[in-house]
Amino acid sequence: MKAKSMLGAAVITVMVLAAALAAGCGGGDSPGMVVDDYISALNDHDFERIYDMTSTSYQDSQPKDEFVSGLEAVWTEGSSLEDYEVVEETIDGDTATVKFKARVVLPGAPDDASEVSESSVELVREDGDWKISF
Repeated sequence: MKAKSMLGAAVITVMVLAAALAAGCGGGDSPGMVVDDYISALNDHDFERIYDMTSTSYQDSQPKDEFVSGLEAVWTEGSSLEDYEVVEETIDGDTATVKFKARVVLPGAPDDASEVSESSVELVREDGDWKISF
């Protein structure tokens, strides 16, 4: 059981980072709202929208086409984050951390292989908008 929890946490972290590296998040009223939008875009497989949600420094280091193709390779049709819930939002000036719980669903994986795990997303404020920071 512990191995499944560790696997679930690892998968969520990898998927969030991969999505971040391949996609991104857009501006929003609060860091939690940006993460909500990010999860929605990830579940919709809208990787270009995710990319547009990332920080300028991330976009300067990662071309959009590489980001999108990277996410398409790992977040295939049928992949989703379910039972998503923001657990905590911490803002410190122009940086923020949003902790959330979610269950990663991957095509072909047994139903009991995906447990709800906790992960976090770092954000920065740019020109008044919160952006995903990887």
